[in-house]
Amino acid sequence: MPRNSSSPRASRRATHQTSSDPSASKGAGLFKGQWHDLDPQIAKFKPNLTNLDDQLLKFYKESQGGEGLPYAVFPSFLTINKELFDEAKLPYPPTKVGERYQGKVWDWNALRTLAMKLTIDANGKSADQAGFDPKKIVQYGYEPQWNTSMQSLGTSFGASSLVDAKNNAQIPAAWGAAWRFFYKAIWKDHFMATNEVKGSDEFGKGNAYNSGKFAIGHTHLWYTCCMDAPPAGKVKSFTQAVMPSYLGKTTAKLHADTFRIPKQSKVKDEAFQAMWWLMQQPDLLETYGAFPANDKLQANFKASIDKKFAPNKINWQVVTDALKLVDNPSHENPVPNFLKAKDILAKYETKLFSIPNLNIDKEIADLKGELQRAYDEKK
Repeated sequence: MPRNSSSPRASRRATHQTSSDPSASKGAGLFKGQWHDLDPQIAKFKPNLTNLDDQLLKFYKESQGGEGLPYAVFPSFLTINKELFDEAKLPYPPTKVGERYQGKVWDWNALRTLAMKLTIDANGKSADQAGFDPKKIVQYGYEPQWNTSMQSLGTSFGASSLVDAKNNAQIPAAWGAAWRFFYKAIWKDHFMATNEVKGSDEFGKGNAYNSGKFAIGHTHLWYTCCMDAPPAGKVKSFTQAVMPSYLGKTTAKLHADTFRIPKQSKVKDEAFQAMWWLMQQPDLLETYGAFPANDKLQANFKASIDKKFAPNKINWQVVTDALKLVDNPSHENPVPNFLKAKDILAKYETKLFSIPNLNIDKEIADLKGELQRAYDEKK
């Protein structure tokens, strides 16, 4: 159930892709070139932007060309199943960038080591122990919950793009490294589950982390919609942690929705004023189930989530700190021949999680070739 096609947020956003509703980077990307740059109205009406994070403003400006302002944001972070950590007598991962884990840098290699210790077979062996049986796994160490698209996996190792300045296909070095890492995690290290496993009744029927059998999940804030709350929920006790770093840099990819004004609008000033008014209404944000980018409007959202998951205490500092670690450029930015490219990427995502013994370097080269042919169709 890849997030880019059928996650709860994708389904919800599919009903909100008009100019009068918030739209995500990816949805808006289908209409690239058709949105108005808001800079003239910002200069004219001087809205108070002081309650919006500088990194978010930069993200919107550089990633979306000034077509929107921060409105509804969904930062990402690690969700930690405390029960599984406690059973293994392991400390929880860091909550701040730069903190070390058991004396070592908190990077993806450290997460690998930790996740293997938390991957357990039917005989109680962990994935880093001799005699571990990968055919009888009862608990996994890591799950990128609905963050399995090729762009999402790649962005875990750093923000970049699959298209260069000349509209040619490119595979960022960090993304290639990420795909190799995650493929090995599934088929050799065994601390991540295959599509077949995640689709099973035992492991959540697609909503894997909610099964309670994954120690660490990479989740966006919108995933609070899809975790069953205690006491009925299978994840009884959880907390949040910061994403691992790659080559010294930590990236926490962002999902973000906003209002936009079509270029062809003949009432841009009036539309901007109406848009800005809507963005200040807390009731509307609650209707969308969205975390406000405006920090003065966040209290009600936090209270509702805290109440839902009590007695768990959400580490809101981790959540809000993640807004300073966003992927710029966004992993949701459009590419040429968007819909065809999307299908190509989904095919390779499926292969990554479903087929063992692939020559991953060849797969990466083949992916680049297919993307280039798709891009060329639009030149």
